[in-house]
Amino acid sequence: MKQWREVRVGIIDGFVNANTINPLNILLQKEFIESRSGTFDCELPSHADQVAGLILESAPAAKLVMCSIFGRQSFASVSTVVEALRWLADLNLDLMNLSFGTNLYSKELEDVCVWLSSYGTLLICSSPARGKVVYPAAFDCCIAVSGDARCSPGQISFLGTELADFGTHPFVEMNNPKAGGGASFATARLSGLVSELIAVGCPREAIIKELKDRCSFYGPEQKRAASQ
Repeated sequence: MKQWREVRVGIIDGFVNANTINPLNILLQKEFIESRSGTFDCELPSHADQVAGLILESAPAAKLVMCSIFGRQSFASVSTVVEALRWLADLNLDLMNLSFGTNLYSKELEDVCVWLSSYGTLLICSSPARGKVVYPAAFDCCIAVSGDARCSPGQISFLGTELADFGTHPFVEMNNPKAGGGASFATARLSGLVSELIAVGCPREAIIKELKDRCSFYGPEQKRAASQ
């Protein structure tokens, strides 16, 4: 019989609906909402609920620490993200799910991410499959994740591109794109799979190798050219 240990996951996102997520899974919640807008963006008012739910699909016993930084405008400043990361640093977390990004480089953000990683926290961040690099996903200390339509829920692809390390199923609901989809939800799915690995005793230094060994696809998804 497998011996499961408690896994603690930090989520920096928006508000969580208490009726959506089991209260037994919520270890702590804290708000870092600003009145002014900044450079980060997320997707929908229900985004945090969906992210948390996708993590719990693979790791139903995970304990979540929720940091709300996105208000109605779905923007937050770099300083707010850094503040939330520093607050989470004191909570002995196994990993953090960061389903957001910015095209603007910040040394302050990189420094706090490197610091967290050096103490053993895995940082799992969303990145688009195409376009410009985004931060914090582009930092070497972070695991960058994008959506991959080849993957079913539970499957992983090793992309190995400038933008993303891994890909996973991009939709909140299988075969229902209207329910929401994108890199941020793929990131949550990978966070859930990593949480499951940690729960059954996989050491941090072996996580990347284990993910690669589990991949169903290798190399970026090839888009078909439109017919002429």
